[in-house]
Amino acid sequence: MKSWIGLCVSMLLLSACGVMDEPAGDPPGYVNGRAEHPLIKLGKPYTINGETYHPEHDPNYVEEGMASWYGPGFHGGQTANGERFNKMDMTAAHRTLPMPSIVKVTNLKNNRTVVVRINDRGPFAHNRIIDLSKRAAEEIDMIRAGTVKVRVEYLPEATERYVAMLKSGYSPASISLEEVQLAAADPEELLIRTAENPPVKTDENAWWKGLSPIASAQAQEVSAPVEVRPVPVKTTTTETLPPLDASPETSEIPSWAKTPKPAPVAAKNPAEPSPFDALKEAPKMEPAGQYLVQLGVFGQKENANHLAAKFKDAANVIVEPVETNGQTLYRVRIGPFIDETAAGEMRDRARAMGVADARVVR
Repeated sequence: MKSWIGLCVSMLLLSACGVMDEPAGDPPGYVNGRAEHPLIKLGKPYTINGETYHPEHDPNYVEEGMASWYGPGFHGGQTANGERFNKMDMTAAHRTLPMPSIVKVTNLKNNRTVVVRINDRGPFAHNRIIDLSKRAAEEIDMIRAGTVKVRVEYLPEATERYVAMLKSGYSPASISLEEVQLAAADPEELLIRTAENPPVKTDENAWWKGLSPIASAQAQEVSAPVEVRPVPVKTTTTETLPPLDASPETSEIPSWAKTPKPAPVAAKNPAEPSPFDALKEAPKMEPAGQYLVQLGVFGQKENANHLAAKFKDAANVIVEPVETNGQTLYRVRIGPFIDETAAGEMRDRARAMGVADARVVR
């Protein structure tokens, strides 16, 4: 009788084990618990203001709650993964997601979205779940409000693509998050980009070498091991909150990142040569083997149109909508050009004009 009871108990235990959730495993960029790049971080549990946070990898992460944005005093400071914070980069702070994590943030008031990269820890006040850079906050129109209710969704495929490019030698500033998102849906496009635009390699004297990552707040590490567990979709209690920093700022913002209508352009003197005249005279290619220069990919059409207007004297500027993961993105391209050399000249000219993401595509 006792042996029969023991057998039943054993079967019940085995059955219970069979329905337990599998651990999420290592975050992208980790092998056997070790990061494969200096900017890939997870971190140990830490305590801020008496509350302990457990960094973890959750590929199914979705959360709704309040978002805020970095005030101007953080510009140039060190982030938790060792980078220097730039208010014009598409980045954000999160309390527990791995760094980097690519996430989509939706303003639930106007349904505007932005894709950002997690590279810092925070925010730690007022039940806020994410802290956006100024440029990201502008994309979803939350600068004046200061805080807004959002939905944050982890993008596992885009994160994998970003980490792969980071490991292959690309610098963070050279990776377009919108293109990473597109490449997750269309891997062939990423292969073309990688073949035609070799990565910007880093060296042993890279600016992050020797830095000790710290969070924007002083965190006290806890010796307890990291507990990997799935996090259910949850909604943080909303309340009327004061803006984090909604005061106007006098620093310059690139014209293509603003939304006001462009000012009328005065007529150009016919005798004055345009820097694009030589490129216009280049004969066009047949459809097979075309070369184009891609200036950028935007979540908002008006931003794409503003950038296209800046290059209206160039050969042929195209604003092309692209559907991916249920979202419409807008690619800005110039061309076609006769060969890769002519396209490369246009790419270099665009970069000299401040469009760092300009690259040649086929």
